[in-house]
Amino acid sequence: MQRILAWGFVVFSLCLTFVNGPVRAGSEAVAAPATGLQAALRGVVSVYSDDREERFLGSAVIWGDGRLVVSNAHVVGSRSRVELRHGGTWVVARVVRVDAARDLALLALEVPVFGTGLPLGRAQLTQEVYAIGAPLEVAGSVSRGIVSAVDRQVEAHVPVGMIQHDAAVNPGSSGGALVDAEGRLLGINSQIADGSRLFVGIAYALPVDLVEAFVVGRLRAVVTLGLQGRAVNRSVAEALGLARGRGVLVDDVTAGGLAAAAGLRPGDVILSLDRQDLNAVGDLAYVLDRRQGVALQAEVLLAEVWRAGALIEIALDLRVTPPPLRLARAEAGARARGLLRVEAYDLAGLGVALVDGSTEIAALTPASPAYMAGLNAGDRIVAVNGQQIGAMALRQLTLRKPVLLLVQRADGSHVHIPLDPWRNGTPLRPLGGANMLDPDVVNF
Repeated sequence: MQRILAWGFVVFSLCLTFVNGPVRAGSEAVAAPATGLQAALRGVVSVYSDDREERFLGSAVIWGDGRLVVSNAHVVGSRSRVELRHGGTWVVARVVRVDAARDLALLALEVPVFGTGLPLGRAQLTQEVYAIGAPLEVAGSVSRGIVSAVDRQVEAHVPVGMIQHDAAVNPGSSGGALVDAEGRLLGINSQIADGSRLFVGIAYALPVDLVEAFVVGRLRAVVTLGLQGRAVNRSVAEALGLARGRGVLVDDVTAGGLAAAAGLRPGDVILSLDRQDLNAVGDLAYVLDRRQGVALQAEVLLAEVWRAGALIEIALDLRVTPPPLRLARAEAGARARGLLRVEAYDLAGLGVALVDGSTEIAALTPASPAYMAGLNAGDRIVAVNGQQIGAMALRQLTLRKPVLLLVQRADGSHVHIPLDPWRNGTPLRPLGGANMLDPDVVNF
């Protein structure tokens, strides 16, 4: 029996030798060839501020022959120089180009100290992918997931279809690589789903074809119209007598912007642009991106607009260069609470007190329906359900169903506010950027 066991061990050892080669220990061990992921790890660096603070900023990916590096615009911010680190190697890089709208930044090195960039690939739905970066400043981290979508528009004013995936991405992962199992670069990780600073199961990466176009300088700047708008959802469509889901309702236009120069006004609904229907609010950004700069005559686009119950055409001239736009932020909202069912509301029931002889709101009752909707003292109510309204008619207003208000803020800007006193649930909440109190508002 012992002899059989001994021969079995010998046969097992020989099998291991033929399959894996000689087994060696300690310093004599033979190093395995680098896998695609190991090579990809060498192509991702950490980004720090080039100052005495040496503050950790995020991640970046080596590109091409190694003299260029790609990261996110929000990683480098307004800096002209950053420090890149990998292992014990560090070098200062110049920030040579930034696309803040698409969240891309291009850095340049004098000498390719980190080696060459990764081979390029293309993301496929359900493909297994790996996120490489420095989440929470832990450099050289790899997380695994799959591709959930390959063309997801995350921000309605930006004409970019991002790769959605569920490989863990956290603060510090921004600017890092999304790669496949062979280490091919599929995209640059940019953000996670809104709602938490930490990973909640949904992450987004900028696709590599977009990154390549940015690196070689083929991308045009995202068009800024100076316009705040929102989708025509069911309540907005019912209030204005439109088909649900079509068009962009204009909340506000900024003086000196392209939208103002074209004659667009708060309350307009842009139904189509350049003969292309706007079936989603994000379609506007894609139409502008496709047509801008194609040809001189193509830079004047016709918009079909619904204004006060009539269809009109407005020419939008993209050749006009507007001054930098300053977009105001609204004040924070309040917590929601349940409301008893009431058949009709007057102004007092809504919690609104007007300035005598005016449509301006003098005061609001805390936690009232008007307060919860996002109205402020100092707002002037311009229109109800798309119809202009005067002071006397407004004082006589009685609500028996939800309405859509067009409001002029104290700073002169406009915003649409859906007012539904019968609604229970969370109020409109403040978000970053210029979303006002309403996550439906998009800046173009």
